[in-house]
Amino acid sequence: MRLIFNNFRASGHFRKEKDSGYSIGLSSQFIIFIIVALGSLQSCSGNKKKDIVVNQNSVICNKLTHYCCKANPGNCYEAFVPVGTKDGEQLPMIIFFDPAGKGEIPVGRYSALATKYKYIVVGSKSTKNGMPWSELTKITSELIADATARFNTAPRRLYLSGFSGGGRIASGYAVDKGGVTGVATCSAGLPLTEGTIRNSFNMIGFSGDEDMNFLELKQHESSLKGTNIPFHLVTFQGEHAWPEAEVFEKAFLWFEFQAMRSKIILKNDSLIAAYMKAAENQTNTFLLGGNTKGTYELSTEVIHFVKDLTDVSEYESMKKKALGDKKFVSEAVKIDQLYLMETQKQQEYVTALNEKDISWWKAETERVFSDIKASSWREESAMLKRTLNYASLAVYMMTTRARSSNDSVAFFRDVAIYSLVDPENPETKFLQAVIAAQHGDAAAVVFNLKESLELGLEDKSRLTHDPAFAAFQNEPEFLDLLK
Repeated sequence: MRLIFNNFRASGHFRKEKDSGYSIGLSSQFIIFIIVALGSLQSCSGNKKKDIVVNQNSVICNKLTHYCCKANPGNCYEAFVPVGTKDGEQLPMIIFFDPAGKGEIPVGRYSALATKYKYIVVGSKSTKNGMPWSELTKITSELIADATARFNTAPRRLYLSGFSGGGRIASGYAVDKGGVTGVATCSAGLPLTEGTIRNSFNMIGFSGDEDMNFLELKQHESSLKGTNIPFHLVTFQGEHAWPEAEVFEKAFLWFEFQAMRSKIILKNDSLIAAYMKAAENQTNTFLLGGNTKGTYELSTEVIHFVKDLTDVSEYESMKKKALGDKKFVSEAVKIDQLYLMETQKQQEYVTALNEKDISWWKAETERVFSDIKASSWREESAMLKRTLNYASLAVYMMTTRARSSNDSVAFFRDVAIYSLVDPENPETKFLQAVIAAQHGDAAAVVFNLKESLELGLEDKSRLTHDPAFAAFQNEPEFLDLLK
């Protein structure tokens, strides 16, 4: 078996996400490992405890510890060990991969869950988008060896997790190298492979319903049936971002129940009972509200999570009953039609990016934004947003190619389309500033960079590191932007 993405790099573009910091957009089901380099982050040496505030909606954790691998001091990570862990106590471990190398984000966000379920959580600071696969696997192997030796990791309880490009690292490593019991991948699916996947592991996926990679993960529900990779998909209302803690808790439950099912750990009747009680309460809410779709999805989850650990016959009956509900089945057919339309629209946009002019894209984006505003059906509006997010990624890649090849005509056109497709993306204003710089328009440079920062451009160092702005860096207005 061979991974197909060996000659690709992880890629993305900055997007400001609601309540979730900044994320990096990645491919749809047609693109597996695309890249843009995200500026290098400073690495530290030594073991330093520090206070970390991930963002206003994340867990504030003041017990993260910074480590660097003994075998490679340049390979560093953040770690959290649950308070009250006893000497010699063996705990499961989750290693997280953030696409920008910000391992403190998932470790901080999920540290309360790590305490609740007694997991050691580790976040890589050295793996990020833009790195060759061979280098990523080397860094990941070093990190795993160092973290599992440093901490008392329970046998057969090593799990990997990642978001976007980091999700591809987690699943790709499990496929390629093995030695991993489970994977929690967020906003990214399995890599394409040649031949059968030899290494078995369980996998849970997470995707916002507006995420451009939603369909990629959705397809795993059918493609992984009957394989050596048990899979469950958790969807939530949201964009391309790390899931909030209350959503990601399902990953900890999934890992615990799968370990019980595989007899890696003893059956925990109290945890199963608590899960079933919560499912019962949620089911009653769905039934009282006539929410057949919610009942069906929850029944599927319960069956996936705890079948063979407890009696799930009631949920199997509810799932079967839902499939006999004509209204529910009719809506499911309409949703499948939306997925087909989405695939077709993605293909249409790829062609249009090469063939249609700016006026066509202006009319198209106005129509789609109008349809989103007018739609009262969440499934439809989310699908329309995903198609625009897909187009945003595709045209961003085109701007990168046009700029690197010094094709100013194509660059201007692509940036104009990018700004129409994704007007709230800070990268569009940054690239407009680049065009202004090429024309020597200092006022427009400052205006667009200010707009980019207000929209959420996180890395101010790009203003001084990008050669396009070299001639403006002593201007007072430019210097004000750096304050």
